[in-house]
Amino acid sequence: MRRALPLLFVAGLGLSGCGDGGGDDGAEVVPTTRPTGMEVEVRGGTADGDLSDETSLHGGNRSPGLVWRGVPDGAVELVLIVEDTDADGFVHWLVAGIDPSVTEFELGTVPGGVVEGTNSFGQPGWGGPAPPEGERHQYVFRLAALDARSGLEAGFSRGDLEPVLEGHDLAEASESRFFGG
Repeated sequence: MRRALPLLFVAGLGLSGCGDGGGDDGAEVVPTTRPTGMEVEVRGGTADGDLSDETSLHGGNRSPGLVWRGVPDGAVELVLIVEDTDADGFVHWLVAGIDPSVTEFELGTVPGGVVEGTNSFGQPGWGGPAPPEGERHQYVFRLAALDARSGLEAGFSRGDLEPVLEGHDLAEASESRFFGG
């Protein structure tokens, strides 16, 4: 079951993006965690919990602030994946090499020593939300604790990350936010 969870997560999301696709299905935005108790929280945003315009591609394009807790003993690295579940295969942010002692990213920053992958816009780092006019999309922030170093280098892809997760994923936490509409 432990090995199937990351794969189930990827298959269930349909991955992310800013292309065609539905919108808000009316589901409540609820943080989720695996039994380990690890939690991740997206900071800032609007009063109703949506991502703010300053994080959007056409706004400030600043990465959201994040905070997490409950990283399990034995974790040697954290990785972050941000995907739009309403657009197939669209990745907004990939971050690896996060030291387990780090507990947050401030708005628009990442700590030294991390490596950022290439998003689906073809750029390294954060690529903010940009759903089609009138559509509301859901963005999932997924943090995974690994029991081994990923070895990923700057510019890595989503495909490079999947084999790293298999068999080394100690715990995961995710939280969703919306933008657009």
